[in-house]
Amino acid sequence: PSTCLVPFLLEPIITIWIPMKLGAIIVRCHPEIKGQEADSYLLGPLMEMGRYADIILNVILGNMIFFFPGGYTHTLFFGMAFSHLYIYCFDQYRVLRSVPACTFANNEVDWWSQVMIIP
Repeated sequence: PSTCLVPFLLEPIITIWIPMKLGAIIVRCHPEIKGQEADSYLLGPLMEMGRYADIILNVILGNMIFFFPGGYTHTLFFGMAFSHLYIYCFDQYRVLRSVPACTFANNEVDWWSQVMIIP
C-alpha cells in the first residue's frame, strides 16, 4: 500500500489544491496581475506520462510478489486493484476538471516507451 496508494492519496493535495490556492492568493493580493497572467496562476498542472511509469512499477512489484513466500498475496493484489481504481478515477477527474491541455504526440514518448520495452 505504501507504493501503490499513499503517494496517490497525497497527489491531489500537493499537485492541484495547494498550487490553486497559492495562485488564488497571489492573484488576489496583487491587483497588477490581470488577464492571461492571472489565468496562468490559476491553471492546473499539465498532464504528464509519469503516471504510467508508476503503474508499470506497481505491475513489476506485483510480479515480484510470487518470488517470496507469504500468505498476504491476495491482500496485496486486492490492495493494488483498489489503488489502481483510485488512480483511474483521480486521472479521470484530473483530465476533465483540472488539466488545461494534453499533448503526448512527440518522439520523446515513443523513444522512452521503446527503451522500457512497452508496446
